[in-house]
Amino acid sequence: MKKQWQLVAGVILVFLIVLFAVANTNQVMINFFISKVKAPLILVILGSAIIGILITLSATTTTIWSQKKKIKELDKTITDYQENATKKIQEKQEQLERDFENQLSSIRATYEAQLVDKNRQIDKLTNPQPNVKTNQASPEQMNYFD
Repeated sequence: MKKQWQLVAGVILVFLIVLFAVANTNQVMINFFISKVKAPLILVILGSAIIGILITLSATTTTIWSQKKKIKELDKTITDYQENATKKIQEKQEQLERDFENQLSSIRATYEAQLVDKNRQIDKLTNPQPNVKTNQASPEQMNYFD
């Protein structure tokens, strides 16, 4: 919609310039600092309008080119940030998975050790060992005066 209004405004402006130029067909003197030229006012008006249009086009074209260049740079920066963020997220996720696996392994090892210890205690309680006599002599059997 904005482009349509610009087009309509441009057509109206060109139409007004042409009407103004056609209404002014008198001969005028133009001073170029070095020489003087006599020309119809219609050519002066149209020439000035064309020069103004060319200056405006060159200014807007350079602005548009610089804006396009800046947009490309910013798009590249955004892409780099997205790739970097994705990479960091993936690295962090892998780190968390490794930490989780390490903790799980540690817990399993602790559980297995405790389970073995409890099984030994249960075996000792359910299968008592008979008293094994040692070769130690009782105090009556000991002769201290030998």
